Amino acid sequence: MIEYTPEEKEQAVIDLCSRAVPAKRIADRHGVSCVTLYEWRKQLLGEECSCSKPRRKPYTAKVSENICPDVRYIEDLRAQTDEIIKKARASV
Repeated sequence: MIEYTPEEKEQAVIDLCSRAVPAKRIADRHGVSCVTLYEWRKQLLGEECSCSKPRRKPYTAKVSENICPDVRYIEDLRAQTDEIIKKARASV
């Protein structure tokens, strides 16, 4: 059995929470099963984390207080990017 470092587990969970690909692909990339990946998420972030639920409309999804910090950060970046694009289009 392969032993994973805490840093490897953390990176896998970050990838899961900020994913743009299916969880299966992330699990394969890290050499674990989806079950193991979700167990690591539960161990590191607790049961209340909602990052395991994929969003169908990531640009319009509301950020709740229960969302993982990494996902909230990505949502903030997207909002800032959208604002920059709006301003750039308006100035053309």
